[in-house]
Amino acid sequence: MDKASVCALSFQQEKSPLKRFSLIAVALAGLLTGCGSAIEDESPDLEGPYMGQTPPGKTAEVFAPGVISTDGWELEAVFAPGMKEFYYVTDSGKHARPKISELEPTIYGYRFDNNRWHKFVEMPRTGEPFITADGQTMHLAKGRRVRTTSGWSDVESLGPMFEREDWGIMRLTASMDGTYVFDDFKSGGLLRVSRVVDGERQEPIELPEHINSGEFTAHPFIADDESYLIWDSEREGGYGESDLYISFRQADKSWGPAINMGPDINSDKDDFYGSITPDGKFLMFDRTISRSDDYIDVDIYWADAQFIEDLRLKNEEHASSASPYLGQTPPGSIPEVFAPGIVSTEHRDLSGIFSPDMNEFYFTRKELDDEEFSLITYRLENNRWREAAVMPRVGRPTISPDGKTMHLGAKYMERTADGWSEV
Repeated sequence: MDKASVCALSFQQEKSPLKRFSLIAVALAGLLTGCGSAIEDESPDLEGPYMGQTPPGKTAEVFAPGVISTDGWELEAVFAPGMKEFYYVTDSGKHARPKISELEPTIYGYRFDNNRWHKFVEMPRTGEPFITADGQTMHLAKGRRVRTTSGWSDVESLGPMFEREDWGIMRLTASMDGTYVFDDFKSGGLLRVSRVVDGERQEPIELPEHINSGEFTAHPFIADDESYLIWDSEREGGYGESDLYISFRQADKSWGPAINMGPDINSDKDDFYGSITPDGKFLMFDRTISRSDDYIDVDIYWADAQFIEDLRLKNEEHASSASPYLGQTPPGSIPEVFAPGIVSTEHRDLSGIFSPDMNEFYFTRKELDDEEFSLITYRLENNRWREAAVMPRVGRPTISPDGKTMHLGAKYMERTADGWSEV
């Protein structure tokens, strides 16, 4: 059975029409190659920034209605850094109204010259597009194109670490430091991360459970500075089918809780494939408008990205909550993970203890890329929990009942006016 047939079989077995379509779209795209071709310009008259569109407010709006977003299949929009190139995925245009089985995923590229946007390239969509912060690489799932003097190179592989038959990568995004975050529909909807350490690409590992929960977890977008992660998933308490979520990087480098982007962004339909424009001003994402067995209508939406900062503040308030037990809701008789995404993360987190007055919390952590454990302190100050100190761990901590001595294996520290003495 060839590759298209295998994915088509998976297509029949998936329960969600959109996700079923995503699989077959990947199959179709995976069979296409080529470096793209210049085209005769038949662009509509679009002048000014953002494809000539009036910027939206906090509530998501259709992007370029009737021009880019029509009653067909338009999705996966990305601006290049500098905001003078715009790419999105649509059908090749061979059929007036193509059925799902007839779709030929194609990337259209527009360029901004002399205050006017014009279409300058079409290329087969071999993966969901993402352009790096330097504008020099277009990632396309397991492959990539590199910027050339005339446009983009042919698609080249990311290598055997990612060219795995048991992985179904749809979208891969990258930070400025080269960290990759990508999805995998063949594993039931998982997000993985691969970092660069001392110049060497590390084997991908799964993101923590509080990120990889729900169904159809997919389409990750990592911020250039790795300060936040956006993805979509179907979860209890959502607004519709797939919703967009965000997690913020914490002071200890762990990922914070999954935060739903709310009703101004999410709807009762599938909302997915979120990105922040390179100028940091707007969220762009896709929404399924309607679908049947034969046809699907997907549009591109956008919204003012200021809500990201609002959610960041809420995240900081959550992490520094004045409520007892580091802001955590007490569990019942069945054990639960303590402070997921804050204390309990993808790293090795052990030996959590509160001080006798319950105003300090200590635990040890060994990060994925480190060889040694650290001792991390959270302290309740000015009615907020804050990370107060990180120091090398010389032993597992215990605190005496009077709170004046911390034993660390065979060593100890004494309480001082400023904290603790030397070990």
